[in-house]
Amino acid sequence: MPTTTKRVEAIAIVHPNAAGLDIGAREIYACVPPDRAGETIKVFGTCTSDLEQLADWFITHRVDTVAMESTGVYWIPVFELLEARGLKLSLVNGRHVKHVPGRKSDGQDCQWLQKLHALGLLTGSFRPDGEMCALRAYLRHRADLVQHRAAHVQHMQKALQQMNLLLPQVVADITGETGMASVRAIIAGERDSVKLAQFRNVRCKSSEETIAKALTGTWKEEHLFALTQAVALYDFYTEQVAACDVQIERHYGVMKPRWEPTAADTPSHAPAQRRKKRKNEPAFDVRASIIRLTGVDLAAVDGLGPNLAQRILSEIGTDMSKWATEKQFTAWLGLAPRNDISGDKVLRSRTLPSRNRAGQAFRQAATAVARSASAFGAYYRRKRAQAGPLFAQVAAAHKIARTVYHLLKYRGGLGGHGRGRVRPQAAGTRCAGLAEVRRQIGVHTGRPGGDRRSGVRLRVVRWPAASRATDCRCLGVSQKSGDAAWGEHPIRIKLRKGRTCGMVAITTSTTDQQERPMPSIPQIAEAMQTLLTATAQDAARATGFHLRQRRMSGAQFVQTVVLGWLAEPNARMEQLVAVAADCGVAITP
Repeated sequence: MPTTTKRVEAIAIVHPNAAGLDIGAREIYACVPPDRAGETIKVFGTCTSDLEQLADWFITHRVDTVAMESTGVYWIPVFELLEARGLKLSLVNGRHVKHVPGRKSDGQDCQWLQKLHALGLLTGSFRPDGEMCALRAYLRHRADLVQHRAAHVQHMQKALQQMNLLLPQVVADITGETGMASVRAIIAGERDSVKLAQFRNVRCKSSEETIAKALTGTWKEEHLFALTQAVALYDFYTEQVAACDVQIERHYGVMKPRWEPTAADTPSHAPAQRRKKRKNEPAFDVRASIIRLTGVDLAAVDGLGPNLAQRILSEIGTDMSKWATEKQFTAWLGLAPRNDISGDKVLRSRTLPSRNRAGQAFRQAATAVARSASAFGAYYRRKRAQAGPLFAQVAAAHKIARTVYHLLKYRGGLGGHGRGRVRPQAAGTRCAGLAEVRRQIGVHTGRPGGDRRSGVRLRVVRWPAASRATDCRCLGVSQKSGDAAWGEHPIRIKLRKGRTCGMVAITTSTTDQQERPMPSIPQIAEAMQTLLTATAQDAARATGFHLRQRRMSGAQFVQTVVLGWLAEPNARMEQLVAVAADCGVAITP
């Protein structure tokens, strides 16, 4: 009987001159290809002279690319020195190069890195070019200074509170004009609360009498000393932030743009409306510097602004060729879900935890557009209505990141993603749909008159309440109580379960002259909470609701479970009907 043989192709060597480095605080383990003459594994120190010897050793063994793994920031001087000597460096994530269990040592790690890098199986971490990397270092240092300064503001508040000086309770911010003037007068020796209240700015909402009453305290010597030092440290960090801003502005001036600027291509950066300057913004024109560097106005993207725009720019750079597609870019930011697939089935789809600073900035921008009248704001609210605020934050951040990617790569216009631009057809479609719902259920405004003493009170029940105001306005319902809408037919709530939809009618009746208001679904859920506490998870799983509990509050989760139970006819329906009857609601499945 003939035998068959299967040909196994060996993995090709992609980088024949690859080396591996395992970097620590005191020692660096280096490995060159095994076909080189002499010793292939060597240990070096971490001093500058040792790093020079390491570079000479690599060049002697004809190494042209190096993969390195490190703890903390020990890799930075090694990276910069070897890069200056003409070597191509790749900093790899330790999670991506795990060895076989039980074989862990620095010498084996550098060998394993060299082998994987030679086979082309490693992906280096992103690092911007030299000028952008320096800007990133300045901005990160500035953020640290602002954070350290904030701690001393808390120390000032603590010292004031210990003397029962309630200044933080009567002014919005003690680092504002009114707050700091009062604090500095206290340090200078002023103890008269009436005179201290005269430092009130005309824009302060609290009156002088209220401030004078709040600034009557005990004046303990030890707390005054702590307050004095906290103010001195606050002033010191403020000076350091100002000096850092000067250095950042100087660095912007020496940075060279990657494009050839012309008068026709340079966008105008004049703001559409006067913008209030924020407290921690730099003193120079950040927006103009970004436009000169990139050729596009990133600050005009809704949700960004100058501060977030320069943070993002310093983290991702201006060269978008590092990411072939926008999908790769958003995945690197941590804004794309990772699908765990087994047997052609998606087991889970979620975004992984990420400490990417650019991704965090995009999430912050997504939160900023939650209430804005822009395309991003409307998109955020639609997604929030679907799956909650966390889902909407990631989805909106993903969309903003794609816009920034296209702006930097193609230097095109904003299209419909600028400030104050929203699709009018979306709101019109929603209003028309709600008007049709209102017509079908027979709702009319005004109380029933004559012999019409029974009816149904309509309440808009949605979670999360993303578009509650729009729904109430289109249905003719008062947003707070629903008093203005009555109908002749039961209210029907559509329940989605898989691909099928069920209808549940919830009715209530009124007596001759007395009204019995209909409880809303959250009120019913609160009454059923005791019944559903032990079986909430099982009920939600059995009825097909797979929303994660962490995406919603406890009341919203119970509300979801109640609607799921209403859609499931065999899930102890008689108990739900009995509890609902006690609430004054008749449930007719």
